[in-house]
Amino acid sequence: MQDAMLKKEEALAKELGDEKKATEVAEQRKNAKEYAKEQELLAAKASMLKVDAEAVIAEKDEALAEDKAVKEIATEMSKIDAAMANAKSLQKKAEAARLKAEAAAKRVYEKAQQRGKKIGYA
Repeated sequence: MQDAMLKKEEALAKELGDEKKATEVAEQRKNAKEYAKEQELLAAKASMLKVDAEAVIAEKDEALAEDKAVKEIATEMSKIDAAMANAKSLQKKAEAARLKAEAAAKRVYEKAQQRGKKIGYA
């Protein structure tokens, strides 16, 4: 639109014989066209940068999701390790209780044998 207005102004200046004004307007048209091309290039570059930024954001989001998954796995592994340690502790306690029970049974058996001898059964 600006180009059309400048073109009309240039034609009018030529009709009136004002070559200086016509040359100035022609230069303005040329500069306006160059400026418009530069703006288009800048817009294209901005669009590309936006796409790049969106890709970086997507990669960041993916990395954050992976990091979260790794942390969840580590938490679960810690829980498993704690459960295994607890199981080992319980196993040791069960073994100690079994040994105590065997010792108590042996004492009861020995006392019963001694009583039996006293009574005359043995």
